[in-house]
Amino acid sequence: MKISGNQVESLLQVYVERARGQKRGEALRVSPQGDSLALSLEAQRMSVLKERLREIPPIRQELVVAFRERLEKGQYHPGGVEIARKMLYREAVDFIVSEGERVDHSA
Repeated sequence: MKISGNQVESLLQVYVERARGQKRGEALRVSPQGDSLALSLEAQRMSVLKERLREIPPIRQELVVAFRERLEKGQYHPGGVEIARKMLYREAVDFIVSEGERVDHSA
């Protein structure tokens, strides 16, 4: 599964709005009798997105092979802005998935 820049931006926007304390959508009531739990639509979406992101393997070998071949043939020339943007997207997604804890990419 590939995550596009637009998906990451949408996810980040939801995260920022959540961090600011803004509430979007209505709450969902679970367990109609007795105790109840109210989850906003935003929280439900975040939970689904986190689970989907956890399913993505850390290294997609088919992409590594494809890019290695393009590099060796001199057919891949990413710009600095493109590289920086993808690094920041990855860091932001990792931050959200890890629930605010820093992810060590050196391992």
